[in-house]
Amino acid sequence: MALSYFGNKKRWENITREERYFCSALFWHVKNNSLENQFVECLNELTQSKKNDHVKYWEIGYEVCFYRDYLKAIHNRSTHDTGYSGKRTYDLCLFSENRIIIIEAKAHQGLDRDQFNYISDIDSGIDKNEIGLKQLLQKENITIDVILLLSSKYVDGSKKHPNSLIRESEIEDFKIITWKDINEKFIKNTNNSNADVYKIINRADSLYKD
Repeated sequence: MALSYFGNKKRWENITREERYFCSALFWHVKNNSLENQFVECLNELTQSKKNDHVKYWEIGYEVCFYRDYLKAIHNRSTHDTGYSGKRTYDLCLFSENRIIIIEAKAHQGLDRDQFNYISDIDSGIDKNEIGLKQLLQKENITIDVILLLSSKYVDGSKKHPNSLIRESEIEDFKIITWKDINEKFIKNTNNSNADVYKIINRADSLYKD
């Protein structure tokens, strides 16, 4: 079935460039198939991280408005009188007892300075008001890892550009992976490999400056 006003694109999934759509596909693939541990293992491999390899229990979250929802559910409080950001939302999160992995994704866009500064705040566990995740959770030993999920077209092109933000020394502490990495190292190698998900993720990787 095709809609006439979508022209030769046929379906909305062939039109959207919104990274939330692609993150959603990845989220549901992981969650519906109970692949949280395998996904973390893949992320560890891609980022050369050996942290918490023994952890057996992980939860995955999508569009995580952490401060707003955590304060309401755990403390029955609003962000308005706490200083925490009520709007800060993470594209994907993986939670274990002593480690949180935050994934910030881009598809058709790269990174600009404002976005980089925003992500820098996450990496330190501190929001704009200098009140951080560790303080909120009251867990000083928790590890907060931030992974940038970007188009391979953007990453490969940026490495060749002398003025690219991604080449700056400030970004060396960040872990960078691509949608292509996710397809080749995770989607293709799981027992629940899904051709539709592979196609969606492949499109996410192809969209930069499209």
